[in-house]
Amino acid sequence: MRRVTSAGHVIRQVLLAHSDIDRSYTYGFCGAPPFPVRDYVATIRVTPALADEGSFVEWWATFDCAPEERDKWVKHFATEGFAKWLAALRRYLSNGGCHGPHRQQAAARPVTTSDYGT
Repeated sequence: MRRVTSAGHVIRQVLLAHSDIDRSYTYGFCGAPPFPVRDYVATIRVTPALADEGSFVEWWATFDCAPEERDKWVKHFATEGFAKWLAALRRYLSNGGCHGPHRQQAAARPVTTSDYGT
């Protein structure tokens, strides 16, 4: 379980799959979704970048909704969700992440996207 904040909503999610080999996590909403979508499943995957010592991060979701609202929710998750969460993750990691100045505090509890200031 994890707690995420997005656009003023507190969202609880459950881990559905985890792969060290694929460097990925897949999760869904726990309980009723805070948005009018069904069967929401999202995956985040990190792939090493060969050009430098960085990484390429992909984050995507599949879901069902009313056909006339599909474009609205695709745009919402892309701009109000993944883009902001990825920017927050970049800031967090640029500041040293769990190995930065607050290492002991961060290592004492699991890190969630709410820790990234979203």
